[in-house]
Amino acid sequence: MTQTNAHSKTLLRIMNDHDAQLGDHPSIEVDKSIVETWAGVKIIEPFKEYFSPHYARKLLSTQNNNNTFQFNEALAGSLPEMSWDLMHSKSRQEIEIRYAWTDTPFGEGLICETDRGVCGLAFCHTVGRERALADMKSRWSLKTCRETKTPAWDICSLMSSAAPLHLMGTALQLDVWRALLYIPSGCITDYATLAQHAGRSAAVRAVASSIGKNPISWLIPCHRVIRKTGDLGGYHWGTSVKRLLLAYEGLRKDFADDGAISPIT
Repeated sequence: MTQTNAHSKTLLRIMNDHDAQLGDHPSIEVDKSIVETWAGVKIIEPFKEYFSPHYARKLLSTQNNNNTFQFNEALAGSLPEMSWDLMHSKSRQEIEIRYAWTDTPFGEGLICETDRGVCGLAFCHTVGRERALADMKSRWSLKTCRETKTPAWDICSLMSSAAPLHLMGTALQLDVWRALLYIPSGCITDYATLAQHAGRSAAVRAVASSIGKNPISWLIPCHRVIRKTGDLGGYHWGTSVKRLLLAYEGLRKDFADDGAISPIT
């Protein structure tokens, strides 16, 4: 187990233990040195609120009050290379999918790939290996799946560069998944706003369902979408993992390069 994965397990346990306590406990006890090593940044106080169950609500409120959120169209020039296959298309060819287990900053992960790019990324902390693999396999009926010890993309390469993505879904799903890529890291939005950006403003429920079926977690950042009320909403791999993803991105956005900005309050 890598140090990063060990730290992620520690942080997930601390959050789960904190949430299980009775009563209102606004302060969560997190070791600063662990957080700095895990997130790769030097941080200043206060930083524990990034791990609070109320962090997403406060972040959304801050964005709304300051009118600071917008989809970053400038990201178009740095988006990963993407290819896609429409589900139910008669022209689809047989595709082999390879998968491998990997340590991530958010617990153990499952990377799936084809010759055209990464087609899946799952997290195992909440559901376990067996369910994560069965879940991913169920998305690609009639596809050949085999385990590999040498995936073309490991978590380090995924973190440092834009790996090509191979998406397989319906037209609606592909529209939604592309729209998610324009949400900047360290920011969040709500389901209705994402639906509007995807050109599907009249189908918010269908958009929310498509977000939940995103096969490439983190790289296609469905975790950056929450309810308009500030509640996290669901997350396919567990809300504790969603919170950890948001904390990681928030810390790196606010404290990167020793240029710390004032955290949200």
